[in-house]
Amino acid sequence: MVVAVPSWQAQKLVPDVNPPGAGEGILNIHYAFQSGVKEPEFLGLVSSLTQWVFVRPDMASVTVSAAGRALAEQPDVLAARCWAEIAGAYGWAAEPLPPYRVIKEKRATFDQSPDGLKRRSGPETSIPNLFLAGDWTATGLPATIEGAIRSGARAVAALPAL
Repeated sequence: MVVAVPSWQAQKLVPDVNPPGAGEGILNIHYAFQSGVKEPEFLGLVSSLTQWVFVRPDMASVTVSAAGRALAEQPDVLAARCWAEIAGAYGWAAEPLPPYRVIKEKRATFDQSPDGLKRRSGPETSIPNLFLAGDWTATGLPATIEGAIRSGARAVAALPAL
């Protein structure tokens, strides 16, 4: 069996596993907006709350990695602030604020401090036929979808032959 859960859940399921704990949160805001952009555009901002902007013809999306204190802010405050930042970057009108959805993922990544990185394990556990997968396992990659995919492949490769 392969168990693919966040690190803080793996510790509850497999008692001898000592994985890295929860790490940073991520903030995403999606604005329904007719941009007129025909191809997806990607922009990085500095000296702002907004870090990454992805624009498509019918929407603009903001990502804030390691969102920290911003996660405690009210959604309407965050949406207005980030919209003003991206509107300024693209030369769009800051008013009116388009319809939006704010998504706060408080435990988006595992602890990637030096101590957390030392606690990344391989797929094997002390329980026969139980293997672990997740971006928090020892993949050689940070907390990414690629790391999660690699961990799943390593867990499957560790399964005993039937």
